[in-house]
Amino acid sequence: MNFKKKDIMLILAGIILLALEFDITVAGAKIDIFSDVLAYIIILIGISHIAVRNNIFKKCKSTSIKGLIAAVAVQAIHCVSLGVAQANADLFMMGVMTIFFIYFTYYFTEGIALEAKMQDKSAVARNFKLTWGVFGVFIFAYYIILNFISAGSIVAILVQAVLVICAIYYCYAMSAACDMLYMEGLPQRSEEALAEEKQNEKMVEK
Repeated sequence: MNFKKKDIMLILAGIILLALEFDITVAGAKIDIFSDVLAYIIILIGISHIAVRNNIFKKCKSTSIKGLIAAVAVQAIHCVSLGVAQANADLFMMGVMTIFFIYFTYYFTEGIALEAKMQDKSAVARNFKLTWGVFGVFIFAYYIILNFISAGSIVAILVQAVLVICAIYYCYAMSAACDMLYMEGLPQRSEEALAEEKQNEKMVEK
């Protein structure tokens, strides 16, 4: 399979879209300008091509599919009137979306780190946990502020601004790492191929 850097860039573009939050109300329905549905579609296009690389990328794909389903459900809820249950439904689904966002970025980070380990370039990923940790904290913090404090407050605006900055830095860090790992394109050896190669080496040694 021919792997290209554009697959990684599609994933990173989707992550940036997920970090952006700007809703407008049209005919009583709340619409997300930076659509999470579009974000997950873009992510799925990219991750589908690299999911065969290792088991963690496969988890990325599974999580992005679940995220897409949740994003569609959120838009459906916004387009119908649920009366007094509307607020609770919004709160629950936004919580689910936040969880999928955090889990996806975690799996993607670990997937790239595993790629670095497979290529004996673990130093490339030494700051990944800190970078993802800060990003994840602000993803969760924005959800809390948006739903339990005030969506239009100065604090919410500042936290979203920091979240977007964190998202941009996270994507820059992942892109820079991928440039070092995949300078000549994605290696054709997958995790399974490397495991088989090591097993053969052990058999030869015996």
